[in-house]
Order: sequence, then structure tokens, then C-alpha cells
Amino acid sequence: MAATTNRRAEIHFTKAGGNPKVEVLVPKNMNAKEIAKLNDLLVSKVLPGITGHPCYSGADMVIREKLGDVISFDVDAGTVIG
Repeated sequence: MAATTNRRAEIHFTKAGGNPKVEVLVPKNMNAKEIAKLNDLLVSKVLPGITGHPCYSGADMVIREKLGDVISFDVDAGTVIG
């Protein structure tokens, strides 16, 4: 079995309110092969489900690198979690 490095991208999206919106969070230092795999997933599965066709036109898209430090905040309680 191949070892996993836990390098994960997250794809967030919404179809509500006009143009569909897609935000992709990627791990640091993605290489060309990893970017190609992500693109294949986006055009074969994600975008057709959001826009009805396998291309980026018609969707607002942001791709950004995950940052290393995260602060979680409970909005209702007004407190930092953890």
C-alpha cells in the first residue's frame, strides 16, 4: 500500500446567488502533476455539477494556498476554540 502524506486540497462551492462560486484551498508546494490531477477532478466532476458543463467559464473561481496557522472562532460564543 502506498504511503499517504495527508496533502489534501479542499473544494468549496455554492450555486446560490448568480454565478456559481468555487474556492479551492491547496497545500503548499503543489507540483505540476498534482495541479493536473486537481484540474482533471474539477473539469470532470466538480464543474459539470455546478455549471452544467466541464469548463471554468460561468463560475467565479479562487484558488489559494492553505496557510499553516489556523485560529478557529466560535461566532455565537465570541470565543476562540482550542
